[in-house]
Amino acid sequence: MGLWRIRTAVEDRPGGLAEVVGAIARHGGNIVGLSLHTDVAGVIDEFVVDVPGGHARAVRAVAELGPSGTVTAVPAHRREVGDDVTRALLLTARLRADPNRLPEALADLLLADDARWTNLTRADESGDTDAGTAMLVPVGPLRGVLVRRASHPFTWTESSRADAWCVR
Repeated sequence: MGLWRIRTAVEDRPGGLAEVVGAIARHGGNIVGLSLHTDVAGVIDEFVVDVPGGHARAVRAVAELGPSGTVTAVPAHRREVGDDVTRALLLTARLRADPNRLPEALADLLLADDARWTNLTRADESGDTDAGTAMLVPVGPLRGVLVRRASHPFTWTESSRADAWCVR
């Protein structure tokens, strides 16, 4: 499998998503996962796509259709195939058994590179959060989890998911 996670803004109009899906299909891509995110840019669609051979042509075709022309494509893994809700429920069950593994569970939920406990009274650890590739998730009055992902910024939807897990 040539699995890729392709993320792009899709024009919010009837047929906009159909055009993107059609472009992926015309280049041999089979969509095996889809999630929708809201963000400052509007609606961001994320596809997990099995593309035999190369993915570059499919990514270019998707970029031509997007309002901004910006597309992020990163390699995906088999564990990422499926829906976000099922993954969240499985991780929740795992977290109930061991609550101290919250950073690891958040990293898995958000497909992040790193997540670790941090002290909210020190501002020095979250200096790169303005770039969108790091997110500070408060867990209590003094503690939080700093989550980092280099491949693409976190969306509002992902921030909401992380917040929902960390009810204070």
